[in-house]
Amino acid sequence: MIKNLKSENYDCNFDQEEGLLLITYRNTITPTVTRAVYAWITEVIDRGAELPPIYGCIFNFSDVKAFDSANLSTARRESRNLRQEKSEAIEAIPTLLIAVSTYQEMMLRTSMKLAQQSEQQDMPRVRVVRSMQDAYSYIEQWHAFHGRNVILPRKTAELDTATPDSPG
Repeated sequence: MIKNLKSENYDCNFDQEEGLLLITYRNTITPTVTRAVYAWITEVIDRGAELPPIYGCIFNFSDVKAFDSANLSTARRESRNLRQEKSEAIEAIPTLLIAVSTYQEMMLRTSMKLAQQSEQQDMPRVRVVRSMQDAYSYIEQWHAFHGRNVILPRKTAELDTATPDSPG
């Protein structure tokens, strides 16, 4: 059994029914938060043989107020390390980044550029989206593009709670 994590600034959950890693960030994202989240993702992937399949990973940034300036380099390093150490597993997991404000989207796209994650392909593995519904839909489309039939149950309560550029 994978232990879900909960703190003041993040929640990490593996929904085994949906096959999704669900990471929700709040407040300010710091290097400490980023390292803790990536350590949890690494643990889940390391235990993959004893778990149901992972169909996608959703990072929800909709409640993030700020990104610590040192976090960009930490996120780049942690992302690269994870992709290098767990490349086979990671390449099979579409990753969606939910941003509801222009600020969040700008910070995520900057981080993606630094980590050399591109949305330039027809069906990139990592993509910024505006809602949980968009994330679910893209995961299904991504798998279909790669010849897999994945239909997610969509039981997650927060499916349509995010709205673009909501105050906060």
